Amino acid sequence: MELLVFGKDVKLTPSVRFLIRTATDHLEAHFRHMLSAQWDLAFERFEIRVSCRLHARSGFYRASSRSKKLRTAVDDVVQKIQTQRRRKKVIVLRARRQSARKR
Repeated sequence: MELLVFGKDVKLTPSVRFLIRTATDHLEAHFRHMLSAQWDLAFERFEIRVSCRLHARSGFYRASSRSKKLRTAVDDVVQKIQTQRRRKKVIVLRARRQSARKR
């Protein structure tokens, strides 16, 4: 899996990289065959904006969040992507059930 981290007006310290890596590992548990993850961190108007783009075998996922604290913004992004994954999984399972009933 390819992990890319970009920062605009944010210093990418080892602790920030560790935070992003643990968040990516947490997301990787929900996805089978995650191909790449791109994180963008930016400091805007006394807030930190975090956005993440994931490319997995099941599709593309995007989420972004703003907060005064980096950890809060990263956690919000992780939660949003997990919600997207859950919704997509439900849709796929419903389609499978309906096609099985038609047979």
